[in-house]
Amino acid sequence: MASIYVDPGEPSPCTNYDPTAPSGSRCGGGSDTMLTTLQAALAIMGAGDAVYMRGGIYGNAQLGGGTYNTLRIPESVDGTAGGYSSLQSFPGEWAVLDGENNVQPDASQARGILYGKFRAPSFFIFQNFELKRGRVAAGAPADQDSYGGIASVGGEHIVFRNLYFHDFRSGTYGQNPSALWFNTTDKVNNITVEHCVFRDIGYIDGNTDAGNFSALQIYGPYGDPLTNTIFNGWDGATGPFKNKIRNNLFEDINGKGIKYKSTAPLSGRYPFSDTYAEWGDHFHNNIFRNCDSFAMEIRADFAQVHNNITDATAGFSLGSISGAMYKPAVYNNTFNGQGYAPVEYPSVQWTMFDEGTWVNAEHPTLPHDMHGLLSNNIVADGKEVYYSKVFGLGPGFGGNHDVDFDPDMTDFHFDHNYVYNPPSAEIVSSRINSVRTHYSQEQIEARLGCQIFQKTHDAGDTLFVGTTGADKYKIRATHLIESGVTAGAGGIGGNHPFLSGVSLPSYLGAVDPDDNGWVDEVLAASWIGVGGDPFDPPVDPPVDPPTPGSGSVYRMSGFYEAH
Repeated sequence: MASIYVDPGEPSPCTNYDPTAPSGSRCGGGSDTMLTTLQAALAIMGAGDAVYMRGGIYGNAQLGGGTYNTLRIPESVDGTAGGYSSLQSFPGEWAVLDGENNVQPDASQARGILYGKFRAPSFFIFQNFELKRGRVAAGAPADQDSYGGIASVGGEHIVFRNLYFHDFRSGTYGQNPSALWFNTTDKVNNITVEHCVFRDIGYIDGNTDAGNFSALQIYGPYGDPLTNTIFNGWDGATGPFKNKIRNNLFEDINGKGIKYKSTAPLSGRYPFSDTYAEWGDHFHNNIFRNCDSFAMEIRADFAQVHNNITDATAGFSLGSISGAMYKPAVYNNTFNGQGYAPVEYPSVQWTMFDEGTWVNAEHPTLPHDMHGLLSNNIVADGKEVYYSKVFGLGPGFGGNHDVDFDPDMTDFHFDHNYVYNPPSAEIVSSRINSVRTHYSQEQIEARLGCQIFQKTHDAGDTLFVGTTGADKYKIRATHLIESGVTAGAGGIGGNHPFLSGVSLPSYLGAVDPDDNGWVDEVLAASWIGVGGDPFDPPVDPPVDPPTPGSGSVYRMSGFYEAH
C-alpha cells in the first residue's frame, strides 16, 4: 500500500519525491512516487494505495490535459476490507477539481469530472477536496446537456467524506443530471456519503424547478429487472441497499436534494418478505435548505429517514409507480416551511399506488395495505395549497371513497407528530381517482388510534431557540405543546417497530435539545478549504453510530473528529 502524490507545481514526475520539501524542489530527496497530473496518478494506483493531491486548482492541464476535464477511474484502484484505497487532498492543503464546464458529453459514458464506466471502485474513500463546474462541454446536443461531479455505474463499500460539490448546472433535465450519481442495474451498496456540502446545483438559469435535477442520485433497477423483482422476489444482491447518507448540507438546489430514479423493492413484494429488513438505506442528520423540489425522493423498502431538517424546501416523497415502500421509517424530522412559497407537499407525501399506473391497471387485486412508521416529526409553519395538506397519505387513507379501497392500517404507525402553527384544521390529505379528501386531527386520531399535536404560534413560548443560524433549527426542550407535554419529552419513545435494538427518541423533531451540536457542525462545514489532518490516518472506513435515531453527534474517526 503505497503513497502516491500529485504535484502540478513540480516540473516532471519522479520516484524520489519528498513531500516535506519546498515547492519546486521536492524531487531528489525522498523515496515516494509523484505524478504531475491526477490522471497519471490514477493510472498507476493499486489496491490500498493512497493518492494525495497537493493544494490548488486542478483544471484541464492538471487533471490530465485531455480533450475533456473528465477522468476515468480504473478498476485497478479497488482496495480491500482491510485496506481501503483513497483519494484526498494533501494534509493541510486543499485541492479543487474544476470541470471548467468541459465534461465529456458522450451519452454512452457516465458523465462527470471523475467517473467509473463499468462500475465505481470498491473499498475506496474520496475525501477532503472540492469539485465544481461539471457541465458537459459546449457543442453537445441540447438533449444531452448534463452535469456530474463524481459519476459511477455501480459500486460497493465506497466512502465520500468532506467533499464540496458546487456550481453544477445544465440546460436540460432529460439526462437526470446529478453532482454525485450512482447509475446501475447491478450493485450500489454499503456506500457512505457523510459531511459533504452540495450547493448551487440544478438548471442553468438558477430559477426553473425541474424534478429530474438533483444533488445526489441513486439510479436503481429499472424496467424489466424491477418488474421481475416485484413479482418474483429480490435476489439479495442487486440495486441499492445498506447505504448511509448522513450529516450533509444540501443548499440552493433547483430540483431534489436526494433522488431515487427507480425503486429498491428489498421486500420482494407480492408477497412481502422481512428477510432484509435490516438492509434498508439510512438517511439522517442532513439539512436541506432552498431545494425547489422535494428534499428527498425515497423509493426504497425499509429505508430509515430520521433526524433530518428541511427549511424553505418541500419535504419527503416516499413511493413510486410500483407502489408504496414497504416498512420505511420516517421519524424525528423537522420540516420548517416558514418563508417559503406554498408547495404541494411541504412535509411528507406517502404514496401507496399511483392511480392509473401499470400496477393498479394490470393487477387490481394486489394488496393496498400500508406498512410504515411516520412519527415524532415536527411540521412548523407548514404551507399548503387547496389540494394538499401538510401530510399526504394514501390514496385511500380514509377508506371512504367512491371505490372499494379501504387499506389495512394496522402496521402503519402514524403517531406523535406535531404540527406547529398549522395552516388549517385539516392536516392530512389523500387522493384516489383524482379526488382528494382532507382530514382533521380528530378524524386521524379516530381512524388510527393515535395522538397528534397541534398548536398555534406562541410568542411567549417559542418552539425554536432562535430565528437565525443553527438556533433556527434547535428545539427548546421546555416548549409546551399541550398540558403536561413538552417538545423535549413529547416523543413516542419505546422500541422501533421494525428494527431490533433501535429505540425511538422521547423528544420531538430532528434535534435533541440536550445534544444539538451536530446542527452547528453541518451548517458550518468548517472543513472546507482545510484539507486532511497529518496526524490521523487518511484511509478510515466509516464508523456507524451505535443507536440510530438517538440524535447524538455522529463524529467519524479520522480527520473530522480532529477538528
